[in-house]
Amino acid sequence: MTQQSILLFEYYLLAAEVFARGFVQVAKDKATGASSMGHTDTWHDEVFKLELVQKTIEATRYDQLRSRLLSPQVIWPEHVVPSEMANIGATVTTKEESHPEEKYLLTGDTAVPEYGLITVGSPLGRSLVGNSKGSTTDVRMPASSMKVQVLDVSYDVSSMLTRYLRHLFDQAIQELQEIRGSQLFQTFTELAKRVHGGSGGADAERDYYELMASLMSRTAMLEAVLLVIEAYQLSTPIEGKCREILDVFRLLLEQDRIPFESLTAVDYCHPKRV
Repeated sequence: MTQQSILLFEYYLLAAEVFARGFVQVAKDKATGASSMGHTDTWHDEVFKLELVQKTIEATRYDQLRSRLLSPQVIWPEHVVPSEMANIGATVTTKEESHPEEKYLLTGDTAVPEYGLITVGSPLGRSLVGNSKGSTTDVRMPASSMKVQVLDVSYDVSSMLTRYLRHLFDQAIQELQEIRGSQLFQTFTELAKRVHGGSGGADAERDYYELMASLMSRTAMLEAVLLVIEAYQLSTPIEGKCREILDVFRLLLEQDRIPFESLTAVDYCHPKRV
């Protein structure tokens, strides 16, 4: 496996981010158009220039993420071959002298240390790759080094992934509840009617797509969580809760004739097996 590879769960989470950023890009386009209206020399308008710079930065980031999504070797669960040695996709239990045991999931490019996710390209990840149970490895950090003992190597990711997915689920649910209970959601539905009725204008379209991105980033995350649960055959109560919440928001939008944009309807969310 190369360091350019990513695991399937990483692919789905990345797809959710790219999906939501697509709405942000539309909003940025509308914002730039709205700023230029009514000015004879827009390039000398400081507001316009700042928005153009910000738009360029966001567009670059979006292109980078989309390129990352379309280019990597995606490792499906059935292609992570169990081994005595640690590699991408392995769960490694370690012990550093005078410190408690730690457990890490070696990923392609997802680093969330507080949930035990570290990349195979990080200093610790590089040091663990190729080691087996009972071995000791030197981890070279920028300013120091440490000896770490490998207590166990497993390719069962269920406990690590379930814990991390629970965090993503809780975060998305909390933010969706806040959106639904705020004036923001009422504003969103009003803007949607204007935009889809053809009477919005650049400013209204910009605000609509910004609010759409805010909402879809959360619902897309729930859809990505569902895809991960199904792909890895995880047993967790959040699966049913994800479906319930998505159904609620789908009905909320459709009752106002707002199309519910679905991550699972996007072609790049179904990567080819390698």
